[in-house]
Amino acid sequence: MKKKTAVIISVILTIILIIGVCSYTCYNYFISSTKNMQIVMENLHSGIKTELTHEGININPRFSESGDYVYFLSRPYEGSKIQKNQLSVYSLKNMKIVKSVTPYIDNITLTTSILPGNKILCYREDEDHENICIYSTDDGKITQLTDDVNKKSDALISPDGKWISYIEEDIKSSRKNICIITSKGDKKIYISQSSGIFSDVKYYTWTNDSKSIGYIEFLTLIVKSVDGLKTEKADLTGLTNFKCILPEPLNPDSYIIVARQAGTDLSFSILIVSVKEDNFKPWKEKRSFWEIFYSISPDGSRIVYSDKR
Repeated sequence: MKKKTAVIISVILTIILIIGVCSYTCYNYFISSTKNMQIVMENLHSGIKTELTHEGININPRFSESGDYVYFLSRPYEGSKIQKNQLSVYSLKNMKIVKSVTPYIDNITLTTSILPGNKILCYREDEDHENICIYSTDDGKITQLTDDVNKKSDALISPDGKWISYIEEDIKSSRKNICIITSKGDKKIYISQSSGIFSDVKYYTWTNDSKSIGYIEFLTLIVKSVDGLKTEKADLTGLTNFKCILPEPLNPDSYIIVARQAGTDLSFSILIVSVKEDNFKPWKEKRSFWEIFYSISPDGSRIVYSDKR
């Protein structure tokens, strides 16, 4: 009996040890991976990929309006210590970073949404919540646009610069909806109306003409006009694990979505969704699990994204 008990205890200890080693290995792999996120530009015609960065954490790349620059956020390391995040401006003509912006104030988090006049959309931490602000790189001035305790994320400037959108999470109901305000911070409008977790919004995009916002709600792509007068939908049944949604630069009826196709392997695909035809088709398949934060060039020929390298 004692021998049997000893064997059982030995087996249990061995299982615990194996689980511990696997957990430690997976944890360290994840940590080292997140310390090495690089910006990659990919030619959608030739498939050629170019690394724009080579070290540190680099995320949220976004093409400039002209397509000549890529903005992204960097969190470089100094030894084992992570440094404060900064906005980097990468010139595709010179193929190098030509400008870096670090906020003067500690409680400011920059985005890659740039306004005219050297101004950047940002978040400012206020005790247990944060508000959306505009940060001037000329004098460090902060202009606050929101003033409430709800959580905010994914702030974007509309292509015409007239609106600022973001996802708001209500602190009481935890429901997530898209809100828009003017660039002066007034006239708040709710674009989506979440009724619960399955209708919460996680990914959205402006249309190129700034008249509508496209977003994913469960298994449906919804395109709703800012004035609320027009709503279009496309069925996304058969897709899962959505990563992003982008407007198709050359076709206002279509959107680019990155997701997994149900019934396939664990890789992701870039798909074209047509609202008019209410369907989708794969465009670029076998995408890396680690690809995140996509942006497409104004002419539709290139994408940039963050990837573990």
